[in-house]
Amino acid sequence: MEKSVTAALRTAVVEALYPISANILADVCEALGLEPGTREQAFSSKQRYVATRLLKLSREQMLEVARRVLEEYPTEELAKAVQRATQSQPADNMVSEALMSFDEAGVHAIWQRAVARRETDPEGAITLAHATGGRLQAYHRQVERDL
Repeated sequence: MEKSVTAALRTAVVEALYPISANILADVCEALGLEPGTREQAFSSKQRYVATRLLKLSREQMLEVARRVLEEYPTEELAKAVQRATQSQPADNMVSEALMSFDEAGVHAIWQRAVARRETDPEGAITLAHATGGRLQAYHRQVERDL
């Protein structure tokens, strides 16, 4: 099973900071914006020391710390993890734009008018129902074309 983006960042940061001497690890972590600790904690287990501080961070905070670590202590694995965390998937923007243009309220209003006319104006109801279906079909075609 593939790790989440945040878990991959966390692992890569822990590995990037591992070569740092336990004598200064607490200071380095604090300078990177992580929760302060003691040298004794760092001596106990450098990896656990860093990992426990990273676990408390949100995804955005984790990404910011990863970027700082990458600047100071670059590794190939960390660079890949940061790139993966910041790159959008090819269809993300297209789907987002298509969803923003989808007029849910407008489609719902047309459908409600069609239902209301069913008894008094069956032909008008059918026309409105077709218009609703047409809007939905056009939306789906746009999304499929953009993918």
